Amino acid sequence: MNEKKHPVFRVGDRVIGTDAFDDNEDIVGLPGTVRHANGDDMYAVEYDEEIANGHDCGVGIPIGYGWNTHVSYLAPYEDNSTEGIPSMAYDEVMI
Repeated sequence: MNEKKHPVFRVGDRVIGTDAFDDNEDIVGLPGTVRHANGDDMYAVEYDEEIANGHDCGVGIPIGYGWNTHVSYLAPYEDNSTEGIPSMAYDEVMI
């Protein structure tokens, strides 16, 4: 039997919802931060924006932002934006 392997996340990892879990469409495409590994491939995720029926997941996530999410509905998230980072001329970077 060829079982699909899921990524393993740690507390503090940035993730993004890839599909609706427990009928919550709000997590799709929304980044968040793993706040607790619940076991059985479940993670308490604090999403960056308020979501429908969001709760504290029993770990102190602000109400409205937490959702227990199975690993198969999450992917690693890397924020490649440069918003808020001042640009520097090439010569300024050279030491």
